[in-house]
Amino acid sequence: MSLLNSMLIIFYRLTVHLGFSFKRYEVKWKSSKINIVEEIFSNYDWRYKEFINLFNKIDHDVKVVVDIGANCGLFSALASKKFNKSKCILFEPQLNLLNYLVSLRSVNHFNWTIISTAVSNKTRLIKVNTEVPDDQAYIEAGGSNDDYLSAAVQLDTALIFLDSIDLMKIDVEGVELSVIQGGKKVLSKTRTLIIEFQPDLLKRNGHNSLELYNEIMKSGFTNAYCLQSGYEFDPLVENKACDVVFTR
Repeated sequence: MSLLNSMLIIFYRLTVHLGFSFKRYEVKWKSSKINIVEEIFSNYDWRYKEFINLFNKIDHDVKVVVDIGANCGLFSALASKKFNKSKCILFEPQLNLLNYLVSLRSVNHFNWTIISTAVSNKTRLIKVNTEVPDDQAYIEAGGSNDDYLSAAVQLDTALIFLDSIDLMKIDVEGVELSVIQGGKKVLSKTRTLIIEFQPDLLKRNGHNSLELYNEIMKSGFTNAYCLQSGYEFDPLVENKACDVVFTR
């Protein structure tokens, strides 16, 4: 990559972080009323209900929310509506979603900081593959025509300024363990964590549910339950994808 290209990437990412935007990255959505959260996410009805259910169960104040793998912003938008005094920090490397997140923040006056990088176990450049459905993306070692380079940061470095985190969501398509490994200090001061467990995606990256579960529990969490079923989560028994909530 040339020096000029590198400088252009850095410049673009800074403008997104500061709240500016470029029309070339606009995303077309079925609803144009981006100030009405319920209309934006009508196609995500099942997750909408699950997140609302989670928020209603939280019995502590929520002032700081971290959303890793923010995608189209569903989790952070609902959190901002539910906990209207909270500050959300969003990590999302997909370029085709960043303009939308900036617009969503602006129209709703959300207290969001949008960081346009991936999160990993070390600071580096990674390849993001977007050749998957439903606006998902994943980090991979290989390459394809749909890959692009993105910066990746460690949570412990990016969030070193935070004394505590009330609520964190991690949904990064199978590289959750890398996020955890680079954010052990941050995780130890997180009160509630919701993280996606997808056995097939974890396996693709050389990991498994038990390995991820054990790494998370080292941070001092005492309870874990499946958001979909409400039952206690057992990584040796659960073989389907589910969102797992860890509490203290």
